[in-house]
Amino acid sequence: MTPHLLIVTATVDSQVEDAWNRWYDETHLPEIVACPGFRSGQRYVTTAPDGS
Repeated sequence: MTPHLLIVTATVDSQVEDAWNRWYDETHLPEIVACPGFRSGQRYVTTAPDGS
């Protein structure tokens, strides 16, 4: 199988961000990487240019 890189971006309302992050980390990402062909999954957070 040819290697691929899947990039997903999301803007999440700050009022639900904690719950969304729990769902993404504990449910969604494990389900996705369990699919045939996926080797791993990682999350990254963008920061403002000033580092905040």
